[in-house]
Amino acid sequence: MPRIESDSSPPATLIAAMTPAPLRLFNPNGPDRVAVVWVEPAYGRADAFLLKLARGQRSGQLGTGATYGPYTEAELAIPHAQLATALLREGFLPGGAHGAMDRLKSPDPAVRGRAATRLGWGGHPHAVDALLALLPTAVDEACAVIDALGRLGDPRALPAIRPYAARKLLSRRRSAVEAMRNLGDAEGLMHARARTLDELSENVREVLIPLEGGEPTEKAVSAIVEAVTAGDPKRRGLTADLLYERATPTAVRAAVAIVDQLEFDQPFAWRYVKSVLKRALLRDDFRTFGWLIHEIETRGRVTRGQRHSVKSGYDGADRLTLIFGVRTRDYLRRATWRHLRTIAAHRPHLYSAAAAEALIHYAPTDAEPPRKRYGAYASAYLFNRILFAGGDRLELIGMKFRLRKGTALTPPAGAREESFPALWDAYPQAFVRVLAAARTVEAQTFARAGVARHPGVMSAASIDDLIGMLDAPHEPTVSLAMAEITRRFDPANPDWALIERLTMDPRNAVADLGLNFLADHVAAWANDPARVAALLASPSARARALVADRVILWLGTDHSTHAELADRLIVILRSPEPAPGLHESVARVAREALADALSARLSTDELLKWIATGSPAAQGVAGDLLGRRPEAVAALGLVGVAALAQHPLAAVRSGGIALLRSAKASWATDPSVLLVLIETDWRDTRSAALALLRDHLDVARTGPAALLGMLDSNRTDVQDVAIDLARQNALLLDLPAMAARLVEHPHPHMRQFTLETVIAHLPAGPAPLAGLERFCRTILLDTWPSRREKNDLIAFLGERGLAGEEQARIAARLLDETLALAAKYDFERALAALARLRMSYPRIESGVRVPELQPGGAA
Repeated sequence: MPRIESDSSPPATLIAAMTPAPLRLFNPNGPDRVAVVWVEPAYGRADAFLLKLARGQRSGQLGTGATYGPYTEAELAIPHAQLATALLREGFLPGGAHGAMDRLKSPDPAVRGRAATRLGWGGHPHAVDALLALLPTAVDEACAVIDALGRLGDPRALPAIRPYAARKLLSRRRSAVEAMRNLGDAEGLMHARARTLDELSENVREVLIPLEGGEPTEKAVSAIVEAVTAGDPKRRGLTADLLYERATPTAVRAAVAIVDQLEFDQPFAWRYVKSVLKRALLRDDFRTFGWLIHEIETRGRVTRGQRHSVKSGYDGADRLTLIFGVRTRDYLRRATWRHLRTIAAHRPHLYSAAAAEALIHYAPTDAEPPRKRYGAYASAYLFNRILFAGGDRLELIGMKFRLRKGTALTPPAGAREESFPALWDAYPQAFVRVLAAARTVEAQTFARAGVARHPGVMSAASIDDLIGMLDAPHEPTVSLAMAEITRRFDPANPDWALIERLTMDPRNAVADLGLNFLADHVAAWANDPARVAALLASPSARARALVADRVILWLGTDHSTHAELADRLIVILRSPEPAPGLHESVARVAREALADALSARLSTDELLKWIATGSPAAQGVAGDLLGRRPEAVAALGLVGVAALAQHPLAAVRSGGIALLRSAKASWATDPSVLLVLIETDWRDTRSAALALLRDHLDVARTGPAALLGMLDSNRTDVQDVAIDLARQNALLLDLPAMAARLVEHPHPHMRQFTLETVIAHLPAGPAPLAGLERFCRTILLDTWPSRREKNDLIAFLGERGLAGEEQARIAARLLDETLALAAKYDFERALAALARLRMSYPRIESGVRVPELQPGGAA
């Protein structure tokens, strides 16, 4: 079969407009008035297609034709467009095109404008000459003619369009610049961009020029926006339009950010908001279009507009005009839906992408309380047009959608209610965009069903799409993203940005997916010091902990990366900690797996500097490393070591304690530093110092002062060690003097040992016993006493009182006071002791009366 040959390729816009769907063309002046072009599979071949042409006088009489091919699917587009171009040269045009050509001659400029728009969308090359002929005399329809010439893509229109780009009237200039952009006019756009720079204020120009050519980072965009907001508030709208006209990524993002700050009901803002919207439609910038029309709809719910005196662009007259009124907003909402329908008709490959961008900006904040048959999103015009206008459950009342009477709240199973479902299915990648960005369950449900019909689109989803899907307000979407991420995961080439995003997710199921990737494929990252360092600094605490656990084990068996990883961790620890605890896992790996490598690289002076000024993590590492250096004691001195041992961080205290243990020679003769540390509030340091004193204190060498100091402590753990040491060194102590000193100790924990010492070593005579009165009352009159202590003391007083009348008088006085408060058990013991004393010394005073014995033994 013959193949189509052509001496020139068809216009790119025409190729884009043509689809394998049947193409019907008409020529009212030729012998054949109707021509139909269509595609069908080649007989017996599933991978090949035939291109067919039929023509004749009318649709029912297509008597002649031809067949071309076979072609593969990839080859089909070019011959299809070439055949259509050949028919166009014969005078065939799509339906309505001839009528539109005739209407270009209408006396009504509105009719001429609509005809130009239709011809521009229809992609009719023969219309270029007619439109160029109309343009010099066009007034109100001039923008429509220029827009149409830009869409047709014929460079012959450039000489006629370029002068309009320098016009003062914004609408003319805007249409001309966007037409030149569509026509690929690099020279004309260069001059237009130069004009925008001239119109920008000097401070904005100075910030914009060095930033515009780079990546559109948040920092760059913020700098431009700050420069704009620092200037005249009434120029912000104009500046936003000029930036958007420049069409560089950074300038466009800055323009959108500025528009977001504008008050739409102000004249110096609204005219430029409309201009940006118009430009977005002309250049098929669906992202800006979708966002901006949603902003217009949303803001329209909270304001009815304001009236301002506005100068007309046509005659210069001032008129009181309602800015951002209801009628204006509703017109734009309807106009944008008409634009989407036009795209569906003439650029079907773009419809689903454009509709998706309009759909994703609706959120639960757009919902209103349902009322009768009006649902939560009844006022969301484009939302309903895109998702539900293809069904028959809803009806439009004014600008609101409501359920028809007798209609179910939910659609029938399997029903397709979206507008142009065939176009969604023909270009299903837009479903992924909706899943990645939509914030309503309704949009998510719609897109999830679309992906179920076209599961292959997930393989083309970008990482950004998958990350967006993880944030979707729809659990099936999240599960779909997780399944695709799992399918794609390649241990040999992990996507670290994606893994970090997963591990940071607040939902355990999503975070666990990223953590499992790390845990199950340690070999993919543990041998890469740069990656290990990055993972140890991850924003996810769970990820940092997991990486630390795994890498410590790994480094224990593989020493090849110790040196490089140590260098990287030193860099991290030298830097400020971005957030409390963020470097803790770094420090843990440094202490547990890389201590030797770090110690070889860090001087004692730097370690001391870390302890003084570093982050808590760096301080911990420094303390640990210093503890491994006995020579550091000489640099620090015992006072410095004691300071480390009392540091708020446990790791630093641990290092100080280690140095203490290694410095026995320094404190063996003078343990005063240990006596200070046993009184610290840090239990670990106190326990370590006590252990050193218990095991190494040489009372014969140091004298009893240290031991007596320990006995004076108010801490029970210190008292216990001191008591043990006192018992072990009893022969070296002046126990009578110690007994006299101990009775002054106020702590209850010391009473039993003090009492034992007093009983065994109190000097004879009444004076030493009199010195015990306060100590004895503390025990005898205690409301929560120790029975053992009280029993021993009562017995001691009874025995000591028998040694002399003066001592008996002291003991009796104490026992007499005991009887007033004693319980039965103590009362009986105290009474028996007093009775013995009175019997031995009848003259002593006591509340206990002993009967005198009569001759013969009777009382």
